[in-house]
Formats: sequence, C-alpha cells, structure tokens
Amino acid sequence: MIDEILDKKRVQNVFDKIVERHSILCTEFILKDNDVVQRINNNAKLQVKTFKHKGKNINKIIKNFSKPFNLEKAPILRVELHYI
Repeated sequence: MIDEILDKKRVQNVFDKIVERHSILCTEFILKDNDVVQRINNNAKLQVKTFKHKGKNINKIIKNFSKPFNLEKAPILRVELHYI
C-alpha cells in the first residue's frame, strides 16, 4: 500500500511549499485588451492526485499524464502518484 511506503500528506505539503516559494508556478496568462498578460495567482493550489491501477500499463499512464496545461489557470505544475 502506498501509505506504508510514502506519506501522501507529506508529499502534498512539499509541493504546496514548492508552489508557494516559486511564483513562476503560479503564473497565469490571460487576455487583456487583446494582449496576453502574465499574472501571478498567489491563491493557486496544487492537488496531488493518487491513482491505484490493477494492471501495469505504464505507457497508458504516461500518455494520460502527458497533456497540455491550461495557461489561464495556475499552477503550471502537475503531480500524480500511481501505484499498483
């Protein structure tokens, strides 16, 4: 079980601190008067998602994880925990 090996709350806390410390991860890009404007969202929160898999199809996991970011919504970081 992942809880026995890895403390999910501790992982979440670490990434919360990383996002809090590095404002570039809280950057959002919005349209303002037809220009792209960079804005720092100091309230951005990262949710570390956890998934349990029955099979070991690592290629499918990677494909589902690799997707574009919505640059209008911070944080610009994605973290997932996967276990079998």
